[in-house]
This record gives sequence, C-alpha cells and structure tokens, in this order.
Amino acid sequence: MTQLHQGLMINVRAEPPGQVVVLRGALDWTTSEDAERVLETACRAQNEGGPMMILDLSALQFCDSAGVSCLVRMWRRIDDAGGTLVLAGLHGKPEELLHRTGVLGRALDAYPTLELAQQALARQV
Repeated sequence: MTQLHQGLMINVRAEPPGQVVVLRGALDWTTSEDAERVLETACRAQNEGGPMMILDLSALQFCDSAGVSCLVRMWRRIDDAGGTLVLAGLHGKPEELLHRTGVLGRALDAYPTLELAQQALARQV
C-alpha cells in the first residue's frame, strides 16, 4: 500500500519477518503525524508476537526534529509491545541528524541495506 502525505510517500508491505515501510521524501513537522498513523496501522496489522518493522530510509531526503521524535515514539511503542524496529539505508542529512541526537545505537539500530536489516530481524525470530 502506497500513500502520499504532503511531500512524503509511504509504502508499507508485509515482507518476512515483518513489515517493511519505505519513506520517500521528507519526514518533518508537516508529515510526521501522518507517518506515525501509518506506522501504527502497520504495527497493528501484525498478529503474532511483537511487531517487527524495518523502516527503509534509503529514499528519505530530509528529516527534522519532528521526524526524529516520530521515529523515537514508534520505537518506544514497538519496544513496549515486545517487537523490534530497525532502520535500513540511512544516509545523508537524516543519518547525520540521528547521529547528532544520539538516537542511533541507543534506541535505533541501522543497517546499510534492506537485505541486511531483514537478516538481522530474522535472527531475532
């Protein structure tokens, strides 16, 4: 399912071991609420065990503090539900911001490719 939200395209697909969510465009104060609603819906769609989700950010061009807050809130919800949220394809300014804020490595783990992120989640199942 692909949705467009004011400069952010969100594609959600079930792909074992969980959900893959591709964010393309900007995750910022104008799009973070919509993104969070879509991510919550994707989490609820998983019935067995805790939610397993990969955010593919390889096409994410911009992220501001509202976007970081959105990612942290989703990580907390998924973690509280006994699941795992990881990032794939993080690069450029979004990667720089997540490093500077200390989110990477503490709350969220990132993998260079979607395939590596899927392998990491599969090991947790």
